[in-house]
Amino acid sequence: MQRVKTDKVDAKLIAEYGERHQDELRPWQPEPRAVKRLKALVQRLGDLREIEQMERNRLEVADASVQASIQSVLEHVGQEIQETLKAIDDHIDNDPDLRGKRDLLTSIDGVADKTAALLLAELGDPLRFANSRAITAFAGLNPRLQVSGSYRGQTRISKMGSSRLRAGL
Repeated sequence: MQRVKTDKVDAKLIAEYGERHQDELRPWQPEPRAVKRLKALVQRLGDLREIEQMERNRLEVADASVQASIQSVLEHVGQEIQETLKAIDDHIDNDPDLRGKRDLLTSIDGVADKTAALLLAELGDPLRFANSRAITAFAGLNPRLQVSGSYRGQTRISKMGSSRLRAGL
């Protein structure tokens, strides 16, 4: 199944499904401001890390005449990364809801502050998901089967969810 359905038959099927399962469906709600800001900070951190990696790659092959310039950019980007990490920590610490969820996430072995911040930014409220399978699908880590008649293709991840979340995990 694909995400977008424009066919009238499919639209009718989706409408009937919504009518039948009306009790289970929850209306859409906008992200809270705190989560929206955290998401912006986490995305900026990811962008800065990409820039840092690009500059490191350039430094490896750069002519001596531009290495100082690249090193200067790397130092500046490094400072920006540190400031963004501090802004993320401060933002989470100043919001009781985010702080409580971060503390809960970091109580899991293997989940540190950076991963917890990414999860909070990308998932929003993890409690809005019915189960772990829903979170897996949201991240695009669920299996994608390729089956047609007797053909059995290779099973891969669907990649239909958050690419930032997948990359962070």
